[in-house]
Amino acid sequence: VMAAFQADYPKAQRCSLTTNFRCSSAIVAVTSSLIKNNEHRLPKDLRAASGDSGAPLPTFYQPEDERDEARWSVQVLQNLAKEGIPWKKMAVIYRTNRQALLFKQQLEKVHIPFRTLGGDWDVLSHWVALDLLSYLRAASDPQDSTSFFRILNRPGRYFSRAMVEQAQRDAQDHALAPAAALRYRSLPGHLAKELAALQNHLSVMTAMPAAKALRWIRHKMGYDDHVSSTCQQLRLDGDVALDAAHILTQLPEDDEGIAEFLQRMSATQQGMRSSGKESGVTLTTSHSAKGLEFTAVVVAGLVEDVFPHEKAIMGNSWSDLEEERRLLYVAATRARTHLFFSSPRSVRSQKADYSRFVDELRAGLPRRVRTTGDVVEHPAWGRCRIAKASGSTVVLHTPEGTERVVLKSWLEEHLLLAVE
Repeated sequence: VMAAFQADYPKAQRCSLTTNFRCSSAIVAVTSSLIKNNEHRLPKDLRAASGDSGAPLPTFYQPEDERDEARWSVQVLQNLAKEGIPWKKMAVIYRTNRQALLFKQQLEKVHIPFRTLGGDWDVLSHWVALDLLSYLRAASDPQDSTSFFRILNRPGRYFSRAMVEQAQRDAQDHALAPAAALRYRSLPGHLAKELAALQNHLSVMTAMPAAKALRWIRHKMGYDDHVSSTCQQLRLDGDVALDAAHILTQLPEDDEGIAEFLQRMSATQQGMRSSGKESGVTLTTSHSAKGLEFTAVVVAGLVEDVFPHEKAIMGNSWSDLEEERRLLYVAATRARTHLFFSSPRSVRSQKADYSRFVDELRAGLPRRVRTTGDVVEHPAWGRCRIAKASGSTVVLHTPEGTERVVLKSWLEEHLLLAVE
């Protein structure tokens, strides 16, 4: 708009507001380094009103996956609280509200109050999540007719609607378990085999932790393929549907049993909502973060196809990517002094590349080699610890137990992701 205004009124005098009264100088440096990559903007050099206030440098972290990201983010918030920063002065900002549930669960687990902005995506009410939970209920309770009949043809097992409706009546009239109700009136051989196979799967699942059982349903029983084909037939968004499956799979605690997980999810569906209190941590999308201000901000999900969003990448338009960069700029500049960026190594159970914006941000940091004991992410060797730094070289201790020597200048040039 302003660029067009200058074109329409070339004699108009331009006055640039170049002082940032919110952010520390380090945050101004990294965010300016990011946004300068947008070509269609009016250039200006920002400075922080606080000057060099001694605020910490922004931190970049690579958790293993989204679940690890939520754990790490909450640990960051807890550490900041110990420094005296109130919960209401902290925020976790993400690209879409589909990322919120894991953060909410982790905050609930450690009893940290929170509020959500930008709307809630109710994953647990999505038809995919309801299907998967019904599978778990059918496994844990063979008498649960509602759950069993819901998943009977998901994926398709060739039981007709008339046959299912008759079996539902027989189950109610004769107090039969759903599988027995299907057999109450003789089944054709191929359907008897389908039913036996389903029962065998459900029986095997009873000995599994909830997370493993969910993966079994999705991959061994072909549920993900069923979701993809259903979405294609009905012209639904398959990515959103599979996201619901993936997020639900991330929710069980380590080795949590099916019964315990179902009980917790039932309580979650009934009661886990944002507290709505101004005194809590804010969870928000980057769109809804505009105009807000916090002492500390965690920007989550900085990986390709998430931030920038996959639709912006597929759109193959400079304007789409520049808008994504603007959204990240907004998210990062909500922080006054403490800023953290998270780029999971895997997303949706697949290896993820950290966002192209990470290098643009890091280019604004002072180039310095970290100290002995710090951990860096090497593109070939993985997570390496700095064993020694002297002269022009740095010795890295690799995960395999070997030591590799690299030039300090190379380490500085490549701006490797640091891991705490």
